[in-house]
Amino acid sequence: ARVVAKRPHPDAAKLTLVDVDVGDGRGATQVVCGAPNVPDAGGLVLWARPGAKLPNGVVLGEKPVRGIVSPGMLCAEDELGLGSSHAGIVILEAADGLAPGDDLAAKLGLPDEIWEVNVTPNRPDALGHVGVAREVAALVGGTLGLPRIPALPAGGAPAQDELVDADGCPRFCAVAVDGVTVRPSPLRVRMRLQALGV
Repeated sequence: ARVVAKRPHPDAAKLTLVDVDVGDGRGATQVVCGAPNVPDAGGLVLWARPGAKLPNGVVLGEKPVRGIVSPGMLCAEDELGLGSSHAGIVILEAADGLAPGDDLAAKLGLPDEIWEVNVTPNRPDALGHVGVAREVAALVGGTLGLPRIPALPAGGAPAQDELVDADGCPRFCAVAVDGVTVRPSPLRVRMRLQALGV
């Protein structure tokens, strides 16, 4: 949902009344929210509509919160089973590729299937996704499609490095990455990392 407006709840200092566009063409829906990080107008948040069933089994409805009815709720990561954070509601970025009314689960390919592989010491080739994919392709008679890796521009080294032992390290490669902004990764990336146990 896209935040249209927000204002303090008239009877509770820690609650916020949030008008959101839920993508149904009916205008704004008013939701009561207790999170401290409700974004300003234009921000994208995750809204669980009435009838939604949360991972803990709770089915949402229209419920009065301090005298004002709230249809559904704006959700934190832990309420949706996307992580353990309950510091505030999930705020989406443009890079997440979601719009008001989108089904989060469908857009992120959920539910997902996760395989846990027990790799024996003699199979280090199966310690990564490509190695496991190669093994599965061999087992089922499939064709392995390797991911395409874009070519990196060749150029002078912006940093100084020194190879001390050319015999012990016959090949050394490095890539410098500039212009990085430290901020939360897009939701899809965070969910993939979480699925991998990171």
